[in-house]
Amino acid sequence: MMIVVRVDANDKIGAGHFTRCVTLAICLKKSNLDIVFLCRNLGNKLQLILYQEGIRYIELPSSECFDPVQDADHTCAALKSNLIEPDLVIVDHYMIAREWECRVKSVCNRMMVIDDLANRKHECDLLLDQNYVVDYKLRYDDLVPYYCKKLLGPHYVLLRDEFRGVHNNNKKTGFSIFVYFGGADIHNETKKVLCALGRMCLDEISVSVVVGSLNPNVDELKHICSRYKNYNYYYNISNISEVMQMADLAIGAAGTAIWERCSMSLPSIVITISDNQQDIAQAVSETEAIIYLGKSEDVSEYDIKQSIVEVMENKMKLKKMSAAARNLVDGEGVARVSDEVLSMCFA
Repeated sequence: MMIVVRVDANDKIGAGHFTRCVTLAICLKKSNLDIVFLCRNLGNKLQLILYQEGIRYIELPSSECFDPVQDADHTCAALKSNLIEPDLVIVDHYMIAREWECRVKSVCNRMMVIDDLANRKHECDLLLDQNYVVDYKLRYDDLVPYYCKKLLGPHYVLLRDEFRGVHNNNKKTGFSIFVYFGGADIHNETKKVLCALGRMCLDEISVSVVVGSLNPNVDELKHICSRYKNYNYYYNISNISEVMQMADLAIGAAGTAIWERCSMSLPSIVITISDNQQDIAQAVSETEAIIYLGKSEDVSEYDIKQSIVEVMENKMKLKKMSAAARNLVDGEGVARVSDEVLSMCFA
């Protein structure tokens, strides 16, 4: 059984799409399926991840601007030249829609789409949107074929195995803050948070800062952290759940990491760094699992500082946020999605 994954990652779009596809691929490989990733301009660090997981990688021709018809033709050509006849193609790409899917579906048995936006039509047999937004169960009713099975909501969140059955540790002493804004953080929200923390007297508080592999501000952030004895700096780590487990409060964006935090019952202050994160953050904030401060350009260091002070002074609020977060995500989503994929492939 052969599955092909079409996904991209770079410092502009981040690594979230790539990461969740790798998470699903690792789970599917446990059932002895062959997995091949097709990407454009994938960096060496991300290629290394595929190599370490035993996932084959094929580079598509580089292109300055994305053309869906050209990309579909390149995809079909790559499959043909490598003698690949996929049983399933999984696509996770905001620039790909029905036109691309119809072209590529001519060379595969089935098509699965992973999406977040619900803003374009798809030609697919299975659709996954793991996000929690208003009317999330209805958003795709007019966007996919009648026969398409829809996996919708955080019940299907694709999280790595390290987040299954793990909760943040409430038995430790002191207070710890975890800061992480994804693989790229092109707006440098991490620095803004560190500057806000620097304006506070937090000598008795531990601060853990995680920086992703696509972050362009690595040296600057490392230097800032080095000035404080109670700051711990981590770069591109593979055991991020262990760092999160020791935190009382997280500060980050509303990408995949928001679901990682929820699965660990970790309360968080959220700043959105892209338009597609805003509806998610707003909906999750209404469950009281997070505090949503707003879009990155609208959030100041003062806003962050005041929000931190508020939650630190209200331990009951932290407990309520923790319980609400866990109610949203149980960490078993990738197993559920994998079962659906296997059921479809072997039907």
